[in-house]
Amino acid sequence: MRTFLCLFSVFLVASVAGAEVIEEKTEKENLEIKQEMKSMLEDREVDRFQKEKEEPRLSNKWFRGSNLIYDCQKGHYACVNEVSFYRCQRERQEDKEENRSGLRCSPFKNFKNQKECFKKQYEIIHNQLPKMFCINPKFL
Repeated sequence: MRTFLCLFSVFLVASVAGAEVIEEKTEKENLEIKQEMKSMLEDREVDRFQKEKEEPRLSNKWFRGSNLIYDCQKGHYACVNEVSFYRCQRERQEDKEENRSGLRCSPFKNFKNQKECFKKQYEIIHNQLPKMFCINPKFL
């Protein structure tokens, strides 16, 4: 019985020591992964900042891109980037929620590239139909 207890205690000590080594290794790997993720996020932020800095501006509000919108406040179509497109969507939603009769913006379509967006913009600007999409549907 003593032999069994001695062997069991040696096995138990060895198991605990092995578990601690595995746990230390796992913690070290987790720390490395966290540091790598942090580095990637910082790089992405730098890339985003650089892109916004270098990307051509259409105005103080819009950056050039491949998404077609209509700026109801300024009265013109524009091919804008994704950030500007989502800003347009957000403004439109806010205007609807606040029950404004006139909407600030109308997002139209995402295109594969700027060339396609410019082509569609050129087609639309020659269409002199009333801009009903700038009026809140509740007020029609």
